[in-house]
Amino acid sequence: MDAVFGKVFTTSGTAEAEVHKSAKTAGYNLVIHTKRPSATSYHTVNYRCAKGRSYTAKDSFTHETKRRKTSTQMTSCLFKLIVQKLHREQENSEWVILRATHHKHSEHNHEPHNPAAFSKYRKDAILRKEAQILQSWDAGISPPDIHAQLRSDPDPENLVDHAKDDELQIRVDFDAKDGAALQAPSCSVKAQRYDSRHQAKQTRARIT
Repeated sequence: MDAVFGKVFTTSGTAEAEVHKSAKTAGYNLVIHTKRPSATSYHTVNYRCAKGRSYTAKDSFTHETKRRKTSTQMTSCLFKLIVQKLHREQENSEWVILRATHHKHSEHNHEPHNPAAFSKYRKDAILRKEAQILQSWDAGISPPDIHAQLRSDPDPENLVDHAKDDELQIRVDFDAKDGAALQAPSCSVKAQRYDSRHQAKQTRARIT
């Protein structure tokens, strides 16, 4: 992620987007650690590695022979970076991405991962798929064609396939009953739009 340090952005939002983009490309995930001086009014945002915490077993007082066999993705990684206003007193100041001040925060203590290993990126992929379904439905595209579009949409990082319980799996039944249920009634444009949203929710409800 060396290339991101020193970059200047017009807003904190664009700086944040660049942080997540660079982290994802490098195989990591960063989360907000603190905002200074407060969460609602801040000039500094400190990011840490998503694996930065250490695992504490809830059953630490249970005898070892009776403990559940669990694992954790946390590695106590110390990596951090800073997004900061260039001029704290100026409301419209630009923002810059900086290295953490202490050298111990400059490196990850684990190998990079495929983005599919992080729930944030899997969730983002799922939300994009849901938005695509709604957009296609509102455009009047039939369920079979929507299904075909989603199946042909490349997922090079296998984000959806790796989502497990929160995985988006599009399964549209094309029998007569389901086809009838997805037909918008002949009524006003406003009522048709409401019905399309309702039917799209029914379509998402069949996502397993």
